[in-house]
Amino acid sequence: MACYEVIVKNSVRKAVEPLPLDYRSRIAGIFDKLEMNATPYGAIKMVNSSCYRIRVGPYRIVYEIEFETKKINVVKVAHRREVYR
Repeated sequence: MACYEVIVKNSVRKAVEPLPLDYRSRIAGIFDKLEMNATPYGAIKMVNSSCYRIRVGPYRIVYEIEFETKKINVVKVAHRREVYR
């Protein structure tokens, strides 16, 4: 029973495709966790932003939560040196 709908943009899907298989599966697991809990363990609210981020090794998942409509929009998945630019 999913509480939230996770919406992954096509640009995010394209960014995840070239990643190593173990990171892709870990990121997919995070997407599954987000369906049940919008702020799972490890999720941190970003400063001066409405976004949250989750660390997956050297990669970061950045997402926004729409509490009223129970939707989570995944904004970006990228390496930590590139994600905040």
